[in-house]
Amino acid sequence: MIMAEIILYITDSDARKIVSWLNAETSIAWIVKDSQRGRRYRWRAVNVLDEFSEGAYCLWKTDSGPLRIPSGAIEIEDKYVSDPFAGWSQ
Repeated sequence: MIMAEIILYITDSDARKIVSWLNAETSIAWIVKDSQRGRRYRWRAVNVLDEFSEGAYCLWKTDSGPLRIPSGAIEIEDKYVSDPFAGWSQ
């Protein structure tokens, strides 16, 4: 699995165009933070991002297979999210 990071320096107008384009792609889902309690986070996948502000965003190519969450350590197996649209805690 390849995980890439792309840093974009763009105008608000350009950002809105990119978000609109990605929202229209049926095989792309956004990963958004649903809630946070202390160091416990709740995430979920959404097909359309309604609000957009400067920050970090994650995308999942849905037809590439299950959503895998890297453990961050070689000795710990990665986890798979059974239903990313229902959400998960981390």
